[in-house]
Amino acid sequence: MSKQRKILFAVCCCLFLAGGAVAFLNLGHLFRVETSRPAPAPPPRPAAQEAPNEEPPPIVLIPETEMPVAQEEDSGLDLPVGKLVITKERTAYADMSLTLIIPQLNLVCSVYDGTDNDVLSKMEAGLYEYAQLPGRGNRNTSLAGHRNTSRGGIITDNAPFYYVDLLQEGDYIYLYDSENIYRYLWEFTEIVEQDDWGMIRTTDYACVTITSCHPIGISDHRIVVRGKLDEILPYDADYGFPPTV
Repeated sequence: MSKQRKILFAVCCCLFLAGGAVAFLNLGHLFRVETSRPAPAPPPRPAAQEAPNEEPPPIVLIPETEMPVAQEEDSGLDLPVGKLVITKERTAYADMSLTLIIPQLNLVCSVYDGTDNDVLSKMEAGLYEYAQLPGRGNRNTSLAGHRNTSRGGIITDNAPFYYVDLLQEGDYIYLYDSENIYRYLWEFTEIVEQDDWGMIRTTDYACVTITSCHPIGISDHRIVVRGKLDEILPYDADYGFPPTV
């Protein structure tokens, strides 16, 4: 190789190496820029819902002008309409004499005597002091129960009436005792004020009334589900409890 070609070859090599070094430095700069960016912030976690008030407000706050009416019997159409009534039959009620079944919600729960915190903490249904036992006439069998529980500050659905708002036209609600099955047909669902106890007053027909807190996890209103008596059947252990009409 001639001397001139050797010089030219050496110059080309130097230029090549210099270019490579510049490229490497540029790549390194880009790499440093990219990796020096802060990692994207994780999406914010949803705030944990507050634990629900597991101690509902007192069920009965009756003004002196609305003292309950004492009644010897529940039978017939002779109960005063629109009143709070205490019957001898109701006073003698024993825990779990009635069972509530709502097939559409896969709900089966015992009915206990009363609606205080000790009763409702059993996660069953409670029978209001002013309820009437099921049967014909203008009885209002009014029940209360929790809508939800909580675990670690998060609302859970393992309470009897969590899904009670899903009932609709054509759905059946049942109560039964050792003698009869009382079948009710859903009539309406309504939201009322926390201190509105009109739903447990007597009506002019036989019905079942289910009450619970609303909305779920809060206790500033109440949800009321009403069913109208559809039929009374003799108790049968093999009865299928159809969910709908």
